[in-house]
Amino acid sequence: MEQVTGIIVSYNTRNLLCKCVESIRKFYPTMKLIIIDGSKPSDPCYYFARSLINYVTKVHSVNRNIGHGEGMNLGISKCESEYFLLIDSDTVINGNIIPEMLDKIKNSYGVGQVVNVDNNGMNTDKGIKYLHPYFALINKDQYFKYLPIIHHGAPMINSMIDINKKKKSKLLIDFPVEKYVKHLGRGTRALNPKDFHPKHWDKITV
Repeated sequence: MEQVTGIIVSYNTRNLLCKCVESIRKFYPTMKLIIIDGSKPSDPCYYFARSLINYVTKVHSVNRNIGHGEGMNLGISKCESEYFLLIDSDTVINGNIIPEMLDKIKNSYGVGQVVNVDNNGMNTDKGIKYLHPYFALINKDQYFKYLPIIHHGAPMINSMIDINKKKKSKLLIDFPVEKYVKHLGRGTRALNPKDFHPKHWDKITV
């Protein structure tokens, strides 16, 4: 696991973060984790996130709703490993998935669930290939060759449009993530609906 650093963005979701990290540590007790926590000190998630700090877990408390996109980019900027693994805080791992993903990645951009979307990030039968970031292993060198992650909704959309324009979609490797990872979906947004309304995205975009 020295090749991989997990990146999690959390905000006011102690229980989700607890389940997520517990599942990771069940299979990967020594994998490096970077947690970007936007929770304010008045929220239990702030103290829980701080309690996770140890020699393989770094926590950056930013004390504001940093947003998923900006939070992931902050985590990526702190990553020193060859690959980073984007992990939504509302996911739970139930199998030894990372070695299989590493076997697939080679010189590609990333490995994970690949779907078709339009230029707004909405699912469609036809469209550009989109690597879903809820659980995606990404080659750090390749990441910086294309546009970065943006705000909520479909945070990888700018990257995917750029990759598509450069005719590099073959660098996106589809993998059956759902076999190993349970994704609750919209966990943070559901618990903090006012903070994640689309009209606020311009305030929390990188």
